[in-house]
Amino acid sequence: MARLLKFEFRKLFFQKSFYICGGISLILMIATMVISHMASLMIAEGQLLNPANDGVKAAVSAVDLSSIQLILPIFLPLYVCVDFTQGTIKNILARGFSRSQVLWSKYIVCQVAGLSIYAIHFVFALCLGSLLGGLGQWSLKALASLAVQTLVLTASISFYFMLCMLFQTMGASISLGILLPSVGGTILNVTQLLTEAYGMDLKIDLSYISVTGLTGKISDLGSFHKSDLISCLVVSLIYLFLTCLFSCVRMGRKEY
Repeated sequence: MARLLKFEFRKLFFQKSFYICGGISLILMIATMVISHMASLMIAEGQLLNPANDGVKAAVSAVDLSSIQLILPIFLPLYVCVDFTQGTIKNILARGFSRSQVLWSKYIVCQVAGLSIYAIHFVFALCLGSLLGGLGQWSLKALASLAVQTLVLTASISFYFMLCMLFQTMGASISLGILLPSVGGTILNVTQLLTEAYGMDLKIDLSYISVTGLTGKISDLGSFHKSDLISCLVVSLIYLFLTCLFSCVRMGRKEY
């Protein structure tokens, strides 16, 4: 397992898409923060336009200010699916590595890569937000939001990884990774609005079904509540369990 992890990390290190996707997302986040700050200086009530008017708020909103949820379904298939499309998976299995070792080594590297990108965005958001509007004040609510957002991002990575394992082709994994959250989220929101318009009480918020959109619910320190954190936490754990289960089943049944 250690040898396989070393090989996978080495492959990640030489993966150009890792640096390109992460760099583009970082640049877009910085541009968004600067533009929001400039807009807030041009109007009297500009603070309402700026979701990151200090370092702490910017750090908590790092995922929403950036394009992390957009670059992950692009980068991860480029990394995961290359062994399947090029047929090198057969050589790896022929060397004596088990299917579970191959699966979990790729899974671990994907999580490390995705969380590393998030960590870099977090540091830049904190530093730039502090430079533009001061550090701000850390609170238990902010720390709790960061912890749950990290879990949500982990579940999102696991979801994109599952798509890679189910289809094992770059095109299908990238397309579905981009389309499913956006189209699915739109359908859920429309359904929620229609049920409310017709007076039907579903007792639940359907938007929580899409894990990739959960960070937006707990990134604004002034608007979310404890119940939002608990809901995001529970949904993320469910996604982690189901996506890992489906990935394992697919890897175990696929013929190479």
